[in-house]
Amino acid sequence: MTADDNLLDAHPVPSGSAVVQIGPMKTGTTAVQRAASQARDRLLEFGVLYPGSGLNHGEALIDFFGFEAKAAGRPGVWDALYEEIDSTKHDRLFLSHEFVAEADAAGIDKLRTVLDRPLYALITVRSLPAIIPSFWQQSVKWRNSYSFTDWLEAVLVDPVDESVTPRFHRHTPFADIVERWCDVLGPDNVTVAVSDKAHPNRIFDVFSKILSIPTDTLSTSGADESNVSLSFQQAEFLRRINAEMKKRSAKGAVFSKVVRGGVLKALQATGPSSSQPIVLPRWAQELAQEMGEAFATRISATGAHVVGDLNVLALAGQTSPQAIESPQVVSIEEAVAAVLGVFDATRR
Repeated sequence: MTADDNLLDAHPVPSGSAVVQIGPMKTGTTAVQRAASQARDRLLEFGVLYPGSGLNHGEALIDFFGFEAKAAGRPGVWDALYEEIDSTKHDRLFLSHEFVAEADAAGIDKLRTVLDRPLYALITVRSLPAIIPSFWQQSVKWRNSYSFTDWLEAVLVDPVDESVTPRFHRHTPFADIVERWCDVLGPDNVTVAVSDKAHPNRIFDVFSKILSIPTDTLSTSGADESNVSLSFQQAEFLRRINAEMKKRSAKGAVFSKVVRGGVLKALQATGPSSSQPIVLPRWAQELAQEMGEAFATRISATGAHVVGDLNVLALAGQTSPQAIESPQVVSIEEAVAAVLGVFDATRR
């Protein structure tokens, strides 16, 4: 693994502790969850319990914090997970889901009280100019019908429209999240790990050190087909389908089956036929850099342990000096895959 001198700022948690990974979304959380879920048995050999049997602890933590109706119809999900935690011998507990970034101070204190053990938070952060295009693409997967340019204006330009992709406004204010957890747990119990292309293994190395496990326990092997990125053309193709479905007042169940379970699944399986990246126009990149600089200053002031260079939060990505034109064409292969995806979805 790549040497990373900043790991000196990551400290092992004591035996009997719980570590909760707080996304936020698009900061590499899924990669860690996939690695931990694949190494569940090996982790327990080293005294670390990653409870459950799925990729992460989303349903249980949504149930615990009462975030939304996603856990509806599955009452007691948290209780079942807690029963496993209580009945399984372990030294350290590891919980993870992106939505934990939305927990308020009362929810954080409740989690610490219910777990009844020292609670530590590991918060991953990433360059704002890099995360914003990724978030638009993700929002399209969630049914967003705003074009990239319209979406940027809605979420970045004052006054921002928080009704457009609400999770963007809950997950990208990194400084708010860090300050909130530091206020409840204390800065010594909070570690901020900066996701950085110059140190691709950093997040795994930080977890290894914090959990006191060998560095090869968590690895990046295995693809996550549910989280495959789309090209700009594919994302725009899907967005236009979203817009047309909205005009037809398609219900959530229909959208989930036909678009997510059909078109999106087929496009992800096909892979992008073009490498055209989704880049920020210069005005948006400048705003994102200002946000990143402000977040870096505030995070540094909290006294939390920081692994990596907070200046990365304002690191510029690819940009265009001109207005971004939405793609107008997808390949025949992608179009055929989308149609067949719908056909397959309707037969399930």
